[in-house]
Amino acid sequence: MATTKNIEFWREFINLYRELPAVWKIKSDDYKNRDLKSECYVKLTDKLIELQPTADINCTKRKINTLRSNFRRELKKQINSRKSGAGADDVYEPTVWYFNDLEFLRDQECQDIGRSSIEEDMSNFVSFFY
Repeated sequence: MATTKNIEFWREFINLYRELPAVWKIKSDDYKNRDLKSECYVKLTDKLIELQPTADINCTKRKINTLRSNFRRELKKQINSRKSGAGADDVYEPTVWYFNDLEFLRDQECQDIGRSSIEEDMSNFVSFFY
């Protein structure tokens, strides 16, 4: 279990991450700007160094990937439990403590969750004719 001090640090880290859409908001013009994205990763790394003095940009990217992977996994479980017809009391409740802190990523992740490429292709095909 994470300590209160660690939880506070990670919440600050996630808030900083949220403030830097160049590293997470795919449809943003800033996301395509490599220089800006590098600057953002430096800011995030500077924050991570407070907890892990030997952290570098690669370490920061791995931490973000871990946070996002866990969020994505929990989100998928939640979405699938709703689709299964589970009652309101039976809908999956995420177990990672930072799930709600990463809620701003939902629209970035939901694009891929629950749809196969065949379903997407068929959707595009049908909309072409209607």
